[in-house]
Amino acid sequence: MEIYILLIIISICIVLYCILRNPFIYPYFYRYHDITGKRNVDINDEIDKFLCSGGFRLIQEHENKVINWKKECTEKINKSILKKYRKGQFNKILDDSNTYQLLLVRTVTKLKNLYKEEVLQSQWSASYETLLKREEELRSINYECTLKQYHQKNQRKLLTPKLKQKVKIRDNYTCQICGKYMPDEIVLSRKTIGVKEDEDNNCNITIIDDEFGINDAIKKVMERYPEGTELSILEVFELMDDPVETRGKKTKTSKADKKL
Repeated sequence: MEIYILLIIISICIVLYCILRNPFIYPYFYRYHDITGKRNVDINDEIDKFLCSGGFRLIQEHENKVINWKKECTEKINKSILKKYRKGQFNKILDDSNTYQLLLVRTVTKLKNLYKEEVLQSQWSASYETLLKREEELRSINYECTLKQYHQKNQRKLLTPKLKQKVKIRDNYTCQICGKYMPDEIVLSRKTIGVKEDEDNNCNITIIDDEFGINDAIKKVMERYPEGTELSILEVFELMDDPVETRGKKTKTSKADKKL
């Protein structure tokens, strides 16, 4: 007898659970991007690349599905006996601000068991309105590049000499990327300028890479000497101060410079 009572109680609990449980499941949009082998990935750039490749069409299609789903749920609520209860359940699961999910995954090889596993690196979510605004911004620049790259190009154009001087003073003549202190205000990289002497110990100048911008004074000095050895930044300053007297003389170089 006790067994039958227990079975009846369990059956009632199951029926109540089926009736009272939330029947609504919010339709999220998931987009996975594999970033295996990539470093310093900006998730905003990945979103822009997805939109630039025509991804917004998928967003619009899914948004129509969400709208139709909401209509079906509303009809179901109106037909339900527990109308107020169902409406509360429906409102509880609504998550329009995070409908669209972008997940960056990286494939990692487990050395112990020699199998590959996808690991979630970062996740980004947004509403349809947010993506629509981003799509309009990309469309305005004709999908030329990501918004980050576009703003970087514009910032370079807006950097006037006067504003550049203010930035130097603000940052105390220190590079915000590498931390190098440059009070001389001439941006030369030791990766592109080194020291080497020829057989006659003459001071010849060669600049490997001009991507950092060499000013006119240094270029004039370079014109007076044949191509040959590479010069350290200190020696360049000496030549700028007195290029004629320095010509043909052996310059003092440090051990660190000679290694370059």
